[in-house]
Amino acid sequence: MPAGNPSTGKAYSIKTFPEAGAASGTAGFQFNVSTAGYSNISITFDPRSSNTGSKWQQFEYSINGTAWVVLSNNNGALANDFANPVSLTLPATANNNANFKFRIVSIFAPSTSDYAPVGTSYGTGGAWRIDNFTVTGSTLSVKENAIAGLSIYPNPVTNGKFSITTDANAEKSVVIFDVLGKQVVKTIATETVNVSNLNAGVYIVKITEEGKTATRKLVIK
Repeated sequence: MPAGNPSTGKAYSIKTFPEAGAASGTAGFQFNVSTAGYSNISITFDPRSSNTGSKWQQFEYSINGTAWVVLSNNNGALANDFANPVSLTLPATANNNANFKFRIVSIFAPSTSDYAPVGTSYGTGGAWRIDNFTVTGSTLSVKENAIAGLSIYPNPVTNGKFSITTDANAEKSVVIFDVLGKQVVKTIATETVNVSNLNAGVYIVKITEEGKTATRKLVIK
């Protein structure tokens, strides 16, 4: 995200919100952020709005890219300045998840059916701004992220298939995500995984075996 707040006033800005009394929770910012390999996820950012923008922001997250869970809201604290930074701690379900998504949406003022403006009147052209948006986490420990003897080969993949070997050599759940966090393969495998339908590029592979989960980067040529 653009840096600069507050000395230069730089920020990322969006406009064209729903009409008054319509479509609460449908407009705002969305971030698709893989947390693969990380735990203890937290999010910080600096918000601001013009006077005609909605002052109520709701914070939501998804662990599968389709179902959204409400985390909290800002208690109507959005103002025409950067004086109210937001800091959020995500639940454990956000850990080690290549499909994690987070969004900030404009909602009606609680117990009403309309938006409450930052100033005296609401308008669809009211601008929301965000600066210094940061997602942080702790690298998973060896215990948390280890499958004994895990090996993926060949990597890069050149013939449409790759193999997974482990010390246990047990059945594995294999899920592959693209760089945008979209699930593109889900299968059960003992060793070989077919990826011949995938385009060349970089992917994240999530492997679960006997209750242990690990993630690896996979390159397909």
